[in-house]
This record gives sequence, C-alpha cells and structure tokens, in this order.
Amino acid sequence: MNKNTFYLENFGITVTISSRLFENQRNFYQELLNLISRQDLSKNTFIFNKKTIDTLLTKKANLINELLTLKNNHIAFENKKEDIYLSFDLLSSFKVSPDSVELEFPSIITKTLANPNYNKYIDIVVCKDLKTNYSIYLYDYIIQHPQKVLGIYLPLDELKEILYIKNKYSAYSGLKNKVILPAINELQHIFKTLKYTEINDKNKVIAIKFKI
Repeated sequence: MNKNTFYLENFGITVTISSRLFENQRNFYQELLNLISRQDLSKNTFIFNKKTIDTLLTKKANLINELLTLKNNHIAFENKKEDIYLSFDLLSSFKVSPDSVELEFPSIITKTLANPNYNKYIDIVVCKDLKTNYSIYLYDYIIQHPQKVLGIYLPLDELKEILYIKNKYSAYSGLKNKVILPAINELQHIFKTLKYTEINDKNKVIAIKFKI
C-alpha cells in the first residue's frame, strides 16, 4: 500500500490514508457521504435504490469495484492536542442486489459527519486530496471566509500567518514559487474558477487577492 501521511503541525493533527483515491472515486465517496448525511445518523447501515447509487458513478465505473476500493482503504486520524486517535476504513461492508445497495459505514464516519472539526480534515485528505500543508491551510481559510466570492484581500504578512510561515520567505519570489503557486495549482482542482491577483505598491507586491 502507498502510505500517505499528512502532519498539520499547527493544528496538532496527523492524517494517514492507506492509498490515494482517484478523482472519480473521491467524488463518488463524497456523494455517498452526502446521501447518508441526510439520513438518520444514529445508525450505521443504509439501504438505497440501486439506480440512485448508479447515478453517482462515472460511465465506465463498476459499482462493486468502486465499493471494494473504499472498503479496502484505511484511515488513521490523530489529534495530538486532544489526545485522540481514530482508526477506520472508509466503508465497513456492502451488499449489492439487483434493486438495492446496502452500505455499512464505520460508526466513526457517521459520527464525524455531525462533527465539523473532524469531518473537515477527513474531507480535505480523502475527498479533496490536498497534498501540501500550504494548500490545506489556505483551503481551510477560504472555505470559511464570507467574502470568498467577492474576493479575499490578504496582505503578505497576513497570508504568511495563515500559512504558518511568518518568519520564512522574506523574498516574495520564494514565497510565490514555493508556496503560493503550488497551493493555487492544487486548489484550482477544487475551486475551478479560483484566480489570484498580485497587489503592487511602487513595483513591490504587498498583497494577494483571491477570488472564486
């Protein structure tokens, strides 16, 4: 298995996923989570019409293969600040019949759907497939910002605080090439219309404006 571990030092959180999902698999899992989030989350097993589940797949995807991939994917989630360790598979079991699909999720999944703090990081690593701390921190900031559609104006010092690199990259060229551009490239897979503008003062970049 290809181990992938993300250590968000400033959040005190480590997330390990046993193997990465392809984009269509991440989207499929996200749609499944959306479905069960509208159900009674006091239970772990859910039965859906097979046609409903089939509509969530891409045209060439095989339902059983996709469910097996989810069942065989393991997540370890450690919150060092709260001294909590979680270990679970994305899907516990499933049963596919001609007319229905029965899905059993780990109780941790159903519980985290109701807990924004934990669900957020599982969503970031599993469904959004963000690979760097910078893109994760920036994504976390953008999705919570009330002005993300109109535009988010960030002076460079404030941007560096958000990314937890306050005392690094004194030269803008390093900040741009090693932090901003790699993060933007990742986030554009999520925010398809994401654009950024450099704000200049006397030929010096003083801020970045992000717009979705």
